[in-house]
Amino acid sequence: MSTALNDIIGPDAVVKRIVERMSNATLLEDKKTALNELREKAAEHPEPVARLAQALLLEWMPAAKEDLETLRGILGTLQECLASEREEAFREANSRNAVSFAKEPNNISILLENLEINDWAVRLAVLKMLAAMERFCPAALSSAILASAQGPARLMDVLSDQREIIRNEVLLVLSGLTGGGKELELNKILAFEGAFDVLFGIVASDEEGPESVIVRDCLTIALNLLHNNPSNVSYFREMGCVGNHVVPLLRKAGGVDGSGMGASQTLWGAVCSLLAGLITWADDSQKMQTNMGKQGVIEIVMAAVAGGGLSVESKGHGLRLVGSLVHVHTPNRLLLSSIMLQGGSTALGAVLRMCLEELEIGQDPQHSLNAAAAFLFQCYLHQNVDGQQHLAATLMPQPSMDDEEEGGMEEPVGRQVMKAVLLIDKADDRAISAGNPDALAALTKVWGAATVLGLILHNNSVCQEIAVASPLELPSAGAPEMFLPSLLAALSKGSAAQGGGIDGRGECFLLQLFAIWLHKCPSAAHAMSSEPSHVMWLVGLLGSTPGRERMPERVALQVRGCASLVLASCLQFAEDSELLSSIIGIIESRVGLQVFQQHITLMLKSEPFLAAKRRTEGGSAMGAGGGGGGGSICECWKSCSSSCGQASMWGGEAR
Repeated sequence: MSTALNDIIGPDAVVKRIVERMSNATLLEDKKTALNELREKAAEHPEPVARLAQALLLEWMPAAKEDLETLRGILGTLQECLASEREEAFREANSRNAVSFAKEPNNISILLENLEINDWAVRLAVLKMLAAMERFCPAALSSAILASAQGPARLMDVLSDQREIIRNEVLLVLSGLTGGGKELELNKILAFEGAFDVLFGIVASDEEGPESVIVRDCLTIALNLLHNNPSNVSYFREMGCVGNHVVPLLRKAGGVDGSGMGASQTLWGAVCSLLAGLITWADDSQKMQTNMGKQGVIEIVMAAVAGGGLSVESKGHGLRLVGSLVHVHTPNRLLLSSIMLQGGSTALGAVLRMCLEELEIGQDPQHSLNAAAAFLFQCYLHQNVDGQQHLAATLMPQPSMDDEEEGGMEEPVGRQVMKAVLLIDKADDRAISAGNPDALAALTKVWGAATVLGLILHNNSVCQEIAVASPLELPSAGAPEMFLPSLLAALSKGSAAQGGGIDGRGECFLLQLFAIWLHKCPSAAHAMSSEPSHVMWLVGLLGSTPGRERMPERVALQVRGCASLVLASCLQFAEDSELLSSIIGIIESRVGLQVFQQHITLMLKSEPFLAAKRRTEGGSAMGAGGGGGGGSICECWKSCSSSCGQASMWGGEAR
């Protein structure tokens, strides 16, 4: 009968008749009967019901609170109009109805008042409608909730509801409301209404474990509340949330809480992101770093990363977090350098191994773990003169080294770096192209060692001199074999420029190291230029030489540019006029001085170098200049030598 009537007079006229009956009825039963008919009609024609009946239903709603059956009917009818379960069929209608409903903030206030009623059907209907408005008109919903006297508080009360279906729905609403920095003021109010305690309480009590959707949603909302919101970050720190809530989760996620449950990759990534965000978004990052250091975050992360439970990606998250914690923060740096892990390894020693290690094929094709470990070293050594000098001192061999190795003691960082970088002659490009694992491992070790050594030497003349004076071993008799000449000999002997097979990337990594090492270091420049074969090797890198056609052009560009920088250093510190004239003559005869300078200019304009410049822009690493091709060779060299180690062939934030 209803369908036939629709066909005759149209749905608008039918809805209008039902609304008139409901409005004019004197008996409650008659009103309920009309309401049931209206709800059925809303399931078929949501737009005319919303347009013609919405005002009457909202007017009736406060009086219906004493009659749950009637209130459920009213809310159910409105839900059909705004959030129909047949969403595909009525999505556009629901969208228009939701936008129209939210235009009047008082409508949303009336809805929110019903959340005080502890009835699952009532609360679920209200939350379904709020979720629909969050999808279709989020800004209007946020403004209306803010305008409502108890709006945020009522949402937080419902968040504590123990019924899973209600809790899941309010989490969905809050996730949308707080995301994307849409309304910082609402996020502030929710935080001060106790959102963090409630959210982390849900996480702690969730029976499905750390991989559950509930845990993920709670952490997402917490992260949203903190995102770009310094006042919430300060509140989070002052209320002890790091120690009370996050640290236990971090132990659980890393599998170091003693429960034997193992690590959770999803939870680990979420918690690391939250902790890193706290540092990034804090008004005073030093206070937040101090707070986390005192709460044991660094020790927990290093124990988990050094263990066997985390994936490569998760270890990378942890290393970057520790990097953020020690960046320009002396107490945390001292703490990191003092940490001893299970098995007798130091934390820095463990990080170095991850920086040098080539994982099995397929485990980490982008070398993200190596890059994350290098990033940690970069943060640890940035503006850390004492840390640089401490690690530089470990380049020197010690008389007790043999006894320590026999006793299973860890080899110092400097000695490990020295041995790794000398593997350059094993990084054969043909073997690497053929997938030889030993050659690939050698290339990775050279990259990691050159990166770490460059960070140790960067802008530190004391460390540069220590490295120049370091022998490979303590001499038993006669003159010792020195580190820098040995490295140069291995390079010039096996270089592709001399018909050998060293991979061009390996050459580039070491040339970047030399550019940093020779910067303002005359003794290193003298060691480089005193042997004619070293100069000839460098000049040979500037031109087209047999064997170099296999090198990708982007790598060749960096090799030529870095080789030119190193030669520029040799020219700058050449005290012997005859040597200076000889070097210039060789360059001029082989490639020409103009081409020589162009190599530096082209490298300065290359994307890897520009990316490194962007990362260091505003800091002291770049120095004055920034260099195009208009200045002298030495000016170009000064403008980029201290940063060229950050321009990399392999990608990754540290590469």
